[in-house]
Amino acid sequence: MADGAREVRVFVSSPGDAQFERMRLERVTERLNGEFQGIVHIVPIRWETEFYKAHQTFQAQIPEAAQCDIVIAIFRSR
Repeated sequence: MADGAREVRVFVSSPGDAQFERMRLERVTERLNGEFQGIVHIVPIRWETEFYKAHQTFQAQIPEAAQCDIVIAIFRSR
């Protein structure tokens, strides 16, 4: 992250059948981070991209949506 840039955490919630949409969201995030470099840094919070330890359940290690600045829910056929 660039110095002085504001971090914006985006919680992403989606079912397993929305893989294309999750990948698309990742590309949009990268593009916006490049466009607004030094101003804002968008950090997507996606459970499937993180590493979780065995000391507790993985669900307990995922940040809650209320701890993030933006929540995006993707719905598909599930």
